[in-house]
Amino acid sequence: MAPKKKGGRKKEEAPKEPEVDDSIVPEHSREFYLIQIRDLEGRLARYQKKWDELQVSEELFRSEYEKMLADNKEIVAFLKKTLNQRVDEIADLTVQFQNLQHAKDTEKDAFEAQLVQLRHEFQETKDQLTSENMLLSGKLAALEEFRLQKEEMMARFAERENQLRKQEEQHKEIIYSLERKAVIDKERLKKDMLHRVNAVAAEFRKVSNSQMAETTKRTIRENVSISLQLTKVTEQSLQLIQENDRLKEAHSEAMKELQLLEHNEKKMAKNSLSNQKMIWMLTEKCKELQTQVDEYLQTKALLSKTQKANETLLQQNLILREELGMLKEEMGQKLAKEQDQMKSLQGEQQRRMNAERVLKHVAQGLKEVLAERPLEDEEDGDFDVVFQLRRNDALHGILNLLRRSIARLEAHQALHPVQIESKLVKVTNLTTSSSTEWRMKASRTMSHCNIFNLPKPRPVHSMPSMVSLSAKQLVTLRPYASATETLLGSWKSEGCASVTPPVREPIQVPEKAVQGPKEVVQEKHDLPEIVTHIATQELLSK
Repeated sequence: MAPKKKGGRKKEEAPKEPEVDDSIVPEHSREFYLIQIRDLEGRLARYQKKWDELQVSEELFRSEYEKMLADNKEIVAFLKKTLNQRVDEIADLTVQFQNLQHAKDTEKDAFEAQLVQLRHEFQETKDQLTSENMLLSGKLAALEEFRLQKEEMMARFAERENQLRKQEEQHKEIIYSLERKAVIDKERLKKDMLHRVNAVAAEFRKVSNSQMAETTKRTIRENVSISLQLTKVTEQSLQLIQENDRLKEAHSEAMKELQLLEHNEKKMAKNSLSNQKMIWMLTEKCKELQTQVDEYLQTKALLSKTQKANETLLQQNLILREELGMLKEEMGQKLAKEQDQMKSLQGEQQRRMNAERVLKHVAQGLKEVLAERPLEDEEDGDFDVVFQLRRNDALHGILNLLRRSIARLEAHQALHPVQIESKLVKVTNLTTSSSTEWRMKASRTMSHCNIFNLPKPRPVHSMPSMVSLSAKQLVTLRPYASATETLLGSWKSEGCASVTPPVREPIQVPEKAVQGPKEVVQEKHDLPEIVTHIATQELLSK
């Protein structure tokens, strides 16, 4: 321990309250401050108490937290240990599984080899049993013959027994009748004998009564009775002797029959045992053959079902071949039609290029004519008669050139017309004819139709004349590709309601040329007017 200080520790003195001058701080303010100080001291004491409680609770919480950390560490260690044990167990189980898999594969190979051996043995057994079956079939045939012979012999034996029984009955009846006759004869003889004896006895009694004494009479009577008894005994002995002889003969015959029957019984028992064994073997073989017959019937039923399914498939195959032939024919027709259409398309494209070239020349000429202006020294050059005549001559020359070109191109055959979509626009800066009130714009896509060779009645091109339009709804013609433009139509301006354009009969388009929804057909127009106004429209729009 550290050495103590000499003076010792000084006692801490309590802090002295500063003296407050009453003159500086008023009484009511001092009381207020004192109350506030006491309040603050109370609050401080409460806070101190609360801080102590919080410190104690913090220590408890810290101890619990440390305990929880220790428990968590122990739990983590236990879980790690358990995990390691599980990993070791999994490794052991994996090794065991591999060993079992190897053992299973080994047993599988052994069982497969055993199965092959068993199949070989089964095949050998089957062949052996087949040969035995053939032998047993021969034996069965012999046994069947023996059975027939046995039945025949048993029938003969039964017939002989019936004959013997009948003969015995007949013999018994004969013996009974003879015995009855003998008894009757004996009785009759007895009666006769008795009658004679009685007569002799009566005579003898008469004689004896007269000659013999009583003793002699008694002796005679005894002698007579004894003789009678003796005769009876003699008769009975004779009957017994005869019956004994008859029984001896019957016994000897019965013994002979018994010996014969015992010999036959032993022979039949031996044959019966062999026949039972044969029947058991044949029954087992019959069961096997029955199972084979059932399998054969099942196979036959399955084969019949397969044949029916095969016939159905053959019919379906024939139908599909016919359909394939029809589809091939349709494909050939479509290919031929497509080739014809391609040829027609190529011709149409060539004619279209020629027409476009002619239109370019015509447009260039019209542009030059319209670009021409009157001389500066001429007054009112726009309305000069000479200038107008010159311009008209140039336009007529261009028109004649266009007609000659059309006449040269009309020798080619036109394609079938197709439909094309157009847009509705308002056309301005046209000539002051009666058809200027009809507003229309043709589509940018030209239909595949020869515009220079249109027979009558003919479908009109999708670029109609701007001069002579009909008041009827115009048709919509579509190209080969699906167009997305709106329908081609026309309408009339409000200020020109009294003007009636020339009415022409509509063109009838064939059903093969126009497909889809019901559409109104365009009217027929003059081709030079169409070309002239199209070129004029292009120039004016530029």
